[in-house]
Amino acid sequence: MEYQCKTMSIAKLPVSSDGVEDSLCDSCDCFDCSNPIMSYEVSVFGINETHRVYWKRSGPAWVISCQGYIEKKE
Repeated sequence: MEYQCKTMSIAKLPVSSDGVEDSLCDSCDCFDCSNPIMSYEVSVFGINETHRVYWKRSGPAWVISCQGYIEKKE
């Protein structure tokens, strides 16, 4: 199922007091998501990290909210 997501350009990564916030897709456990999500290497303060991002026509985008988000249980 394709869920509505609010995204943000990866050029403007959301930063908090703990550092850069991860994309919601990095910690999502939704099994029926059909959104165009893919792994993408992002440079965060000069360190390359792989994150799951929403792929748009204009390029990758950070997911900051999503209707289908289910947090992974550890």
